[in-house]
Amino acid sequence: MEIIVNPPLLSQVLREGSAHADEFGARPMRRAAQRYVEDPLSDVILQRFLKKGDSAVLDVGSERSIRITRKRDGAHIEVAVEDSGGGIGDVGRAKRAFTNGENAMTGSVERT
Repeated sequence: MEIIVNPPLLSQVLREGSAHADEFGARPMRRAAQRYVEDPLSDVILQRFLKKGDSAVLDVGSERSIRITRKRDGAHIEVAVEDSGGGIGDVGRAKRAFTNGENAMTGSVERT
């Protein structure tokens, strides 16, 4: 897969990840990258929104979410960023909205 992280999202990861670096070292940066990039990507791969060979663009979405746009057809999905207090397996964190052109479905993802 080819994944492009747009500058506003990269800035968000850097801002949040470096906020406590003097106290905790690289751990906050690692967690910010997980929350804003790895976790949303994992969600959409598990939902089969992205598949082997796809290209996608990650950007800041609305209300603490990440917008992932599939390059082959322009379809996008928004995945909520978990609160920093969440842990592994916090399945209640994601708010998903799939949009392709004029059609919008909330709570599900098109399976291709």
